[in-house]
Parts: sequence; structure tokens; C-alpha cells
Amino acid sequence: MPAFTQSPPIISIPEAAARGYASEATLRRYIRAGRLPAIRIGHRIKLRVADLDAHVDAAGVSPVDSAISVLADHLDDLDEARRARLSALLGGDAA
Repeated sequence: MPAFTQSPPIISIPEAAARGYASEATLRRYIRAGRLPAIRIGHRIKLRVADLDAHVDAAGVSPVDSAISVLADHLDDLDEARRARLSALLGGDAA
């Protein structure tokens, strides 16, 4: 049987933030305001990826666009070596 990987349907707030949905603080604020459904498992709060995707679709901002925006905000903070590395990772011209 071939092995395949599938993203988990339920993830933690830090993992959702790492995937670029929003910052941890913003996700927690959305949950408190009732804008984003969450699941409490013991003391942990989990989020359904489908709910995150639906929230992103409703807001009109994709996680990738959000991550690009964060990068663009911090480009001035990067030295030349890091800019070249980032450009190479993104498939751009490192020159």
C-alpha cells in the first residue's frame, strides 16, 4: 500500500500561525470574538483546517499572501546575504 501524507484536519494555534493563517494573538482574538470556531481538548485549543480555510476565504486573504506581506514588511531588516538566500528559496534572481 503506498504511503501518502495528508495535512491533519485539526491543528494547534501555533501551527496555524506557522502556516500563515494569522498570528497566534490574532487567532486567539478571533476565537474569543466567535469569528473562528475552536475545539478544546483538555487545556489545549485546536482548530479545524477547514474552518481556517473558510475564514481565510471569507476574509479574502490567503495564508501565502499573508506570509508574503510579513516578509515584505521586514525586507529592510535583512542583510544582503539573507536577501539573496530568500530570493533563491523563492526561485527569484539572487543578483
